[in-house]
Amino acid sequence: MRFRSKGKPRGQILAREQRRITLMIVGVGLLVMILIMSGKSAWFTQLFSDPATAQKKTQPVSEALMGNTELRPDEVEFVPTESPAAANDYASMIDRAGAAQMEATLPENTNGVNNVPYNLTRTIRDDVLGVLSTESDAWFGTLRMAQKITSEQRSRIPEGQFALFMDAPQSCRGKAFTIQGRLRRLVKAPLPKSAETYGVRAAYDAWISTRDSGNQLLHVVALSADSGLPLREELGSNGPDVELAGYFFKREGYAAKGVDGQGDLALAPLILAGRLRYLPPRSLVTRADEVDVGGNYRRHWSPAADLAIPDVRQHLPGHQNASIDFTASASII
Repeated sequence: MRFRSKGKPRGQILAREQRRITLMIVGVGLLVMILIMSGKSAWFTQLFSDPATAQKKTQPVSEALMGNTELRPDEVEFVPTESPAAANDYASMIDRAGAAQMEATLPENTNGVNNVPYNLTRTIRDDVLGVLSTESDAWFGTLRMAQKITSEQRSRIPEGQFALFMDAPQSCRGKAFTIQGRLRRLVKAPLPKSAETYGVRAAYDAWISTRDSGNQLLHVVALSADSGLPLREELGSNGPDVELAGYFFKREGYAAKGVDGQGDLALAPLILAGRLRYLPPRSLVTRADEVDVGGNYRRHWSPAADLAIPDVRQHLPGHQNASIDFTASASII
């Protein structure tokens, strides 16, 4: 008697199982590819990764600042088209010599007079004693520029205001102004040895009062002065009237005599000029000055009142000659 098995041959079973496994592998592969292409494979990564070692996703800066990435109706998204390395390539192509020349170009203001370049004025500090060594380039450069102001340009330069110099030195720095006032002190100012490298061989140190300075003074350094001006430590109220055209340099600190004569720290505008010129005296007579009870009294107006002259000889080392200090660094509090 022969018995027959109802099962299928072993070869057919193996072939069927291989086809199932192959289809399963292909299906899983297609699923992975779809997830990767759609950008939503985070759950798949977390499924097969250890939560303890999984990399924490960093929140984009835009979401951290704005709360979401949705654009508002008035916003536009900018996508960089080049790598950061391209920016470095562009930086290497900059003509640094040409850029420096452009920075050194003197801009013209509305009055047609050149302003002091920013690459010089940026080193200047207000409210410190004297002139700092870091300001020497700006100091000499501004003096040379003031020397080049022509008489035609002087007629277009605005008159400087003492209150503006003191209250807003930043807005006045490096700009040209004309000044008229009473000369209170004039001496020759010795210069450091480095002055000759800038083409400066002599300078005059002057202190003047103006019609709007009250009982305060302006400090002026000029490369030259008219020969008729007296060289004296103190001229009082009898000094001659002078005029100049120069640049506002900074609000400078100096050592003054003080009310009690014990010494005090004060502030004054520092003006750098090309030449200090003698101004012939002018009198202004008003109708009120002409009228008197007696009918024959006339009084003339003087542009400068009697002032107490501060002891400016102490404001810098070597004060006997009113020298300019390029090392002072004490700040005015």
